[in-house]
Amino acid sequence: MVNFDLDVLLTTEEYILELDKFQLERNNHFAINMYFHAATDATKILIDDESRKYFLVQFDKYAMFLGTLEEHGIHENDLKNQRPIVKLSDSKLLSFAKENMQTQVANTDRGPISHFVIRTFDQEFHVLSHSDPIVIDMGKK
Repeated sequence: MVNFDLDVLLTTEEYILELDKFQLERNNHFAINMYFHAATDATKILIDDESRKYFLVQFDKYAMFLGTLEEHGIHENDLKNQRPIVKLSDSKLLSFAKENMQTQVANTDRGPISHFVIRTFDQEFHVLSHSDPIVIDMGKK
């Protein structure tokens, strides 16, 4: 059995994701928690197939959830690929954040910011973070 972790989500094209719930965890200084279902076929997600995986992606309190690119008027076609999560060190969204959100001066002691693209079968989410998120396999739900 393969260990289901961030490396799997960054390197495989096997899984299709669906966001189940999103929360800011107050008891953890407002860390970003995103719960997902994952399956090898979107149909398995839609019919609540028992074989789908359920997992948590948790970003620390310094991460910035930026929603979708469309919300910011940014079009970035270079992001297209089949992996469920993509980690970028350079993108139009990172440049936008540096210019308009002063990310280059905030929390600089935490290192460089990465752009994480999380793809579900119907939507993309964008998060900027100084550190990789933690992925916790929650079993099946």
